[in-house]
Amino acid sequence: MDMNERIRKIRMDNGLSQDQFADKLGVSRQAVSKWESGQNTPDISNIIRICDLFGTSCDYLIRGISCDSVADPDVADEKKQTGKFNSKKYFLYTGAGLAGILIWCFVPLICGFWKGYELEHFGQAFTDSTEYIWRMPVLPISILGSLCIILAAAGFALTAFRIRKKNI
Repeated sequence: MDMNERIRKIRMDNGLSQDQFADKLGVSRQAVSKWESGQNTPDISNIIRICDLFGTSCDYLIRGISCDSVADPDVADEKKQTGKFNSKKYFLYTGAGLAGILIWCFVPLICGFWKGYELEHFGQAFTDSTEYIWRMPVLPISILGSLCIILAAAGFALTAFRIRKKNI
């Protein structure tokens, strides 16, 4: 698709006639007609105005390249390999890692509450709160936090390894 076709597509996607499009840009209808037929190209100020008014990038309008295809080399590489970028797995890895970190942040609080509970109900407790990490119900919570962090680290490592392997 050439620039003249992209200009026409932008105009048509916004449901504008050549007159309306020209009015928005402050040019004549004949100028728009020449741009769309390929007889002439808009100057840089009109290209910038088209991009600003219709929310597209200059790269797309001039070269036909979408702006997200060149932003991040890893993302661009994955798009090249699979045809699309699967952001769901990155959100999964990030979410798992954050969940694990949050869980581990709450372990000392849980240990303190459990120690207070034992003191109140049984009159005795361990002097070191870390002893509670190995007791129920803190142990399953600790294991869950560790598994979340391991899942995130493994997911990111496998993704980086796959991208590096494809580049070799």
